[in-house]
Amino acid sequence: MTNQNLTDLARRFHREVPERIRAYLNERGIPDESIDLNLLGWNGWRITIPIFARHRNFAFFKQAKDPDDKTDSPKMIAWPKGHLKLYGREYLTSEASQIVVCEGSSTDWCWKPMALRPSPQPLARERLKKSGKGI
Repeated sequence: MTNQNLTDLARRFHREVPERIRAYLNERGIPDESIDLNLLGWNGWRITIPIFARHRNFAFFKQAKDPDDKTDSPKMIAWPKGHLKLYGREYLTSEASQIVVCEGSSTDWCWKPMALRPSPQPLARERLKKSGKGI
């Protein structure tokens, strides 16, 4: 498949995100703006996460397990086989005075639309809610 075909496929998967999957991502701290910006999608059995390399060229899909899937299938797979060493590399500029390095790719979806302000992890969010300070 060509880069354009895979990008078109990512857009199709994004249009097919069921409400329950969008709600699941929202509960995990991923706002709708991030879901839309990053073309998070649904291929019928897994959450699709398009991964882009330099210059926004499509690299591959990471696919996250359906939250309702209770089997012992892998939590995350990549298709076509691929890897990147740094997610969000395409957003780095020579003017950046600092960068935020996060474990995994899911945190990346949270902080990009919020001017590089990382979203608190679930436990931190719960503590903020209990404290009455909000997020």
